[in-house]
Amino acid sequence: MTKLIHANFYRLKKSKCFWFLLVLMFLSGIYIYLNFNGFHPERCVNCSNELGSVLFQFGVASYIILPIFTTIFMAPLYGNGIIKNMIIVGHKRTDIYLSNLFTIIIVNLIFALFFLLGTILTSLIFISDITIPINKLIFLIIDLFFLIISYASLFNFIALSFNKISNITVSFITVIWGIITCSNIIGKYETCTSNNLCNIYEFILKVLPIGQGFLISNLTDNYKFLSIYSLIFIFIINYLGIFIINKKQIN
Repeated sequence: MTKLIHANFYRLKKSKCFWFLLVLMFLSGIYIYLNFNGFHPERCVNCSNELGSVLFQFGVASYIILPIFTTIFMAPLYGNGIIKNMIIVGHKRTDIYLSNLFTIIIVNLIFALFFLLGTILTSLIFISDITIPINKLIFLIIDLFFLIISYASLFNFIALSFNKISNITVSFITVIWGIITCSNIIGKYETCTSNNLCNIYEFILKVLPIGQGFLISNLTDNYKFLSIYSLIFIFIINYLGIFIINKKQIN
């Protein structure tokens, strides 16, 4: 599997899409900070969008950026028959799946790092402090870390479950629109008055990766177990992915 990972990173270094999206994530961090806080954050009284909130906006934005990268990065594997050749020369299907998963996880972590650099460097210029408690900040960072892996697992699963790049693209679009639709639940969760109904909405948001992204970016108080939901999702989606790639016919 080590050779497969090295080959992926070799392609990654030559990927114009990767470098373009990397710069875009850095600029997005700057834009989102200014959009939330303006050029005079020190004048904001009882502001709900302090730097701590902006730091975690990547958890919401990643579900758009990552499928774009994954689609373009995976296209040669199918268009040029690379996956089939990998199997012919003796690489295990499980190793192919895990090497691509590892690559996409690393890429998403790098995207997150550049987004955070954009927000933090901008905040240093405008002298904005993180006002949330340090223990909560640490928990939310851990939650965001596992959420990043969840996104990578989801889109890697989709990319390796089909044999045609057109099917992968359609699936990504379907998932993104489904995620956007599900995001409406966050509005219902914030305005619900019934405890039972709020608990149902909260459970749905915790189970869905995009729901976790919204909860984390809103600095939820129920943050201590979000990573557990992510770990369950990561295990299930990758188990299914490995099962599918071992059973499907590679063209």
